[in-house]
Amino acid sequence: MAIQIRRRPSQQWDPWSEFRDFERAMNRIFGEGPRMQVEYPAINVWTGKDDVVLTAELPGIEPDDLDITVHGTMLTLRCSPKEQQRGDGETYHRRECRHEGFARSWLLPFEVDADKIEAKLENGVLRLTLPRSEASKPKKVEIQTT
Repeated sequence: MAIQIRRRPSQQWDPWSEFRDFERAMNRIFGEGPRMQVEYPAINVWTGKDDVVLTAELPGIEPDDLDITVHGTMLTLRCSPKEQQRGDGETYHRRECRHEGFARSWLLPFEVDADKIEAKLENGVLRLTLPRSEASKPKKVEIQTT
């Protein structure tokens, strides 16, 4: 299947439009729908023996805009950012950056000690360190002999 790109001579060449055309052609071939949507914010989660660490990419978000709650094994991250102010006579020509709020929840692999959670927001990356609660740590059971 040949992909043809048609462009008027007066149009400026946009290499990204060719990638979009290619993506549409591949979607037709493989029966895929539109681009897969990744939930916002993008996160990474990993566990250690005694804690869970979560990082979330939150460019342009201020700490005061975030609300982090833990209830049992459910972690919820909410954001209500303030709208960026424009000056008088300024108009958007393109607006791709997110400025609306969001709420996203994750089920943690074990209960955490909410009083010891550490949250740091640095260079647009939120890092949560969620220590495992003592009650959820495995306990060795001693076997009694008679």
